[in-house]
Parts: sequence; structure tokens; C-alpha cells
Amino acid sequence: MKFDCNILLKKLYARKTVIIGVTIFISLGYAQNAESQQKLSPELSVVLSSGSSSDLHKVWIYLDLPDSLLEKVKLSEKSLKRRSKVFGQNDSQNRYDFRPSDKVLQEITSTGVLIRRVSRWFKAVSVEASTSQLQQVVQLPFVSKVDLVKTLATPLPIVEVSQERGIPSQRSALLPYGLTLFQNSFINAVKLHEAGLSGKGVLIALFDTGFDTAHVAFDSTSIIDSYDFINNDNDVSGADCPLENEGLHQSFHGTLTLGVLAAYIPNTLIGVAYGADYALAKTEISCGGTEIKVEEDNWIAAAEWADSIGADIISSSLGYTQFQDSGSYTQSQLDGNTALITIAADIAASMNILVVNSAGNSRVITVSNPWGTISFPADGDSVLTVGAATSDSSLASFSSPGPTADGRIKPDIATIGVNVFTARQNGGTTIATGTSLSTPLVAGGAALALEHDSTMTANEALLLIRQTGSNSQNPDNDFGYGLYNAARAADIIKIDQSGIFQVTTGQTRIIAISASGRSLATPAISLAGTVPAGISLTDNLNGTASLSVTGSAALGIQTILNVVADVGYYADTAQLIIEMQSLSSDFIRAAPNPFSSSVRFLISSAAGNWQSLTIYTSAGERIWEKVNNFAVSADTTINWDGRNAQGKATSAGVYILHFRASNAERRLKLLKTN
Repeated sequence: MKFDCNILLKKLYARKTVIIGVTIFISLGYAQNAESQQKLSPELSVVLSSGSSSDLHKVWIYLDLPDSLLEKVKLSEKSLKRRSKVFGQNDSQNRYDFRPSDKVLQEITSTGVLIRRVSRWFKAVSVEASTSQLQQVVQLPFVSKVDLVKTLATPLPIVEVSQERGIPSQRSALLPYGLTLFQNSFINAVKLHEAGLSGKGVLIALFDTGFDTAHVAFDSTSIIDSYDFINNDNDVSGADCPLENEGLHQSFHGTLTLGVLAAYIPNTLIGVAYGADYALAKTEISCGGTEIKVEEDNWIAAAEWADSIGADIISSSLGYTQFQDSGSYTQSQLDGNTALITIAADIAASMNILVVNSAGNSRVITVSNPWGTISFPADGDSVLTVGAATSDSSLASFSSPGPTADGRIKPDIATIGVNVFTARQNGGTTIATGTSLSTPLVAGGAALALEHDSTMTANEALLLIRQTGSNSQNPDNDFGYGLYNAARAADIIKIDQSGIFQVTTGQTRIIAISASGRSLATPAISLAGTVPAGISLTDNLNGTASLSVTGSAALGIQTILNVVADVGYYADTAQLIIEMQSLSSDFIRAAPNPFSSSVRFLISSAAGNWQSLTIYTSAGERIWEKVNNFAVSADTTINWDGRNAQGKATSAGVYILHFRASNAERRLKLLKTN
């Protein structure tokens, strides 16, 4: 879904924080006044009424403040520069950059509460407070709402450790990838690395558990900032719980994701964006080996921090569906507009940060996982949600599907998430499985694109990733817009023409060729390989060319041409298919045409023995074929039900029928209306 940053800001500003209706709350023998009752969320009222005055609660206090009680936060030059790409040079700061003043915070702390977080985006404070303290808080005139902080939990990602890895044969690469050649090739990042891209100058904020930054894989990694949002210090490497369950402790998961992105061990492990800058946020409490828990305010605080220091990308291999308190979200609230963590992700996107988040590993419904879908914040309309595939491009069995509660396609994109090679905490390497591993692959590829073109906005990057996915013309709620192609999504240079072109025997057809992309260099356009007689290409030296094809029997039924656009450091090749046809067209007819669900092909006996019927998309992708193995010449009717070879209904659009027979060969244009 395309979004305009200014429209999104208005949408976010308009979100109300006031609870509609009145909650009756009677605790400790007396009733609060009506105005105070309305400030408590129904969930919080239930919790308070069932406990004692000394019970401690983690809550959000939302504030309605005039400008005089707001203070402007300081943003880094990198943050302002990143925002200027969407807001302009003179409008890089906005209402989200003002926090509650110290005077307001002092009034809140005077009630005895402990402030955990101050959110400038939500104009709210996360606190730990007793019931009696909250009774004082709701009396403050600038408090508009008090609600529970959601304590979120999700299963750890599927992780498999092995000493073996099958790597298919690949062409020689410039980098010493070692066992990471396959995953870098799978997303087509090798081509970008060969173009000299490493993510240099791009700042990636990684939200996860702790990170083993002392690992040799990160000796050359540029870590410019870090913060532990669990313990409120700058140490993101230490363990917060004992080693257990094969060494699964606080730094385990974060080290896996950082390794996919940033590692550099020649001949062993090369991360996708090994040359990028990194900001590491420790937001996840990972103890017990069975679950990850985090309060929502950790993620929100990390997002605000990432914005202020100038992060270009947030990579978050996290997802939440199960909650530990009575104020849990529900599956019906996966609408992109309800969960605070999702709203925060959308706000970050509005600040020109590309938010890349895992779809989750919860496809299989169980008692502890009753949803079987994506989770928060993957439901965000401005979040790039990543699913997982296997090494043969099949869907991973665990990858969480969409849609969102309001019917939007999710995930947005998918890539390999099974047996991904990476760094392991406390030294060494491993392979791991889960959408937690597919997510940093996409984030790293996006960093290469942003390095190539620093003017690219987060929204442009998100749209390019969708548009260049392998299933972009027919997205679904398993793969989203298809498999990720980092080189295509970088949009450096590409040939705009592809597909099938018909030429009649004895006639000459001129096909205009053009190239487009974000490279500032003018591409040289040429034909690769041996060029048949009757075909020539003239490069106009301005990013266009003219392809001349004279039809003759010498070309045969079909000729495949490879057109190349080369800017020196990067080249794109597109395949053009030239097919010969005679002047007669009465050997086959299609009815009805246009059609809505199915179409009949009426074959005349004059065509002789018909051999095959093949249907292509307008881009030249073969999707269906019917072959005749019997040498019979007779009038025949063949039906096509509008489905592809996998039995899946095709989308509305233009299709090309290629008919072959002993006496004829024809092309018919088909139009499917729905």
C-alpha cells in the first residue's frame, strides 16, 4: 500500500487516546470521580479492582499537553538529512519531536511513580506504579488516559544447528563468501557486491536480544551506537540469564541476526551489508529458553532512539501474538492501526525509516499459538513484512501468513529463511532457521540499494521491493509479492522491454528498446552472443536503441535475443523472444474473448496436426500449456479454465496464446476481465 508521508502524519495525529465511555472503578473503599474513571482503560480498571493498594503495575500515562509544556528533542544531523528527503530541508522536524517537559515529569514523579520511558511520539510516559499512586496520577489535569503496558511474548524462532550445508554450484564471486555464497546469491546480492556496494554510509538499527559484539565476525563491523533498553545502559553484549538449553541465552538470537547482516570472516562468513553502520538496540528479554518477553515500551523507545540518531533502516526479527496480562490485543486488532508497537513502526516509516520486520514462525496453529498468522508489528501498512522460503524457493512450513485483519496482503516479500549460515554467540558459526533470518537478508539488501542511491526514500525502497518480487503481478498471503531480488529492487539499470514479439515473414519490424533506473551513467545497449542474420541493433547513445528484425524462414519459429544495458559497474540483461508468423490467421479462434473465467480455442483442420497451445503473460512468462501427442488433423475444441499450471486462478489482464501446428503457427491476444 503506497503511503504519502504527510497524509500518514495527519492520520497518526488524528488517532485518539481518549477512552470512549465510562469505566466504573471502586477500589480500597472509595470511588474515583467520574472524570478520573474515564481516564482508566477497562483492562486496567479490572486489574486495579482485583488487587491491593501496594500492587505494582506497568502502565502508560497519556498526556494532553499545550505547547508550553513540550520540549524539543535534539536530532542528529543524519536524522535531519534523512527526513529532508521527504519533508524538505526546512520542514524536517514536526510534532513528534517534542517530549513532555521536565516540569510535567516532575509532577508525575511527585505521585511516587517510577518513570520507565518517556515517549515523544505518543506524548506518554511508561511508569511502574502502585494502585494508590495511580489514584493520584489520574487526578492530574494533563493526564488523558492510563492503560496497561502490554507484556508481550512469542516463541523463540525455529533454530537448527548442523555442521553440514549443501551449496549449489555458483559462478566465481569477488568476495570470499565461504558458506554464505548461497544466501547472498539467493537474494541476488552478489551482483550488487560485484558493483562495489557493501552498505557503506547506511545506518541500520537492529532490535533484538543481546549481541556478542566480541565475536571475530564483527571485528571490522562499524557499530556507532548501542543501548540496552532492558537495563538502561550501553552494554548490549552481556548475558542476563544463565546459559541453558544448548547455550540459548540473552545474546544468542541477536548474534544470529547481526551475523547475517554485518559479519565479515573471509572464506567463511560474509554479511549482506558488511560495510554498513550499525546501531544495536537490546529490547528483548530472553530467558528460560522457551519464550521471549518484552514490554511494548522497549520497542517504541528503541524506534524513537533509532530515529533520533539517524537510522535509515530498522531490522526487527520480532513478532508478538501472545500476551501476559489482562489487557492483551486480539487477532481482530491486526489492522495496522491498533497495537502501539505497530503505530510506532508506522510513525518510524513516516520519518523516512525503512522498517523491516519478520512475519513470524507461527503458521501452525497450536494451543499456545491460536492465531496461525502474522503478528504485531508485521500488520503495519508501512512495515515491510518478510516471510521465509526454503532453498528450492518453496514456502517454509512455519512462515506466518496474512492477511491483516482489514484484508491487506501480508507478508510483503519472502526470501530464504531455512538453514541460513551466520555467527553464533561465544564464537563459531552455525546455521539457523526462521523468519528471523530472512528479515536481515532483506534489510541488508535494502542497505545496498540505499548506498547506491542516497536519494531513495524508505517508501520508494518498499515499493521497489514489492514491484520486483517474483510474484508481483499476483501477490498472495504466503509469499506476498514473491521472492526478494536485491539487485532488481536496487533499480540501478534495467531493460524496459521483454516478452514475445511477432514478426511476419518478409516484413521488417523495428522494436524500440529503452533502459531506465537510478544509475547516473548512460548505459551502453547491445545484443549478447551470436546475432542471427536479419537482426541488428543500433545504440542511440542516450539510453535507447532500435532493434531491427526482418522476418525470414532462416530465423525459424522462435529466436531468443539477450539485450544488455551496461553502465560499467553493473549490467542488466533482458530476454526478447522473436517469433515468426504467416499472414493467415484463420486456423484458430478464441471464444469468448474477452473472457471472465474460461475460454475455448477452436482449431481448424486446415492447420494440420496441432502440436501445442501455450499461454504466456504479457511479460513473457509461460503459465499453461496443452500438448497434442496424437497425429490427427480434425476440427478440435480445447478449453482453458483460466488457471496456471499449478491450478491457481490467474489475475485479470492480457495473455498471449502461442499456437503451433504442422501447417501454421499463430499468436492470439487474450483478455481476462476478472
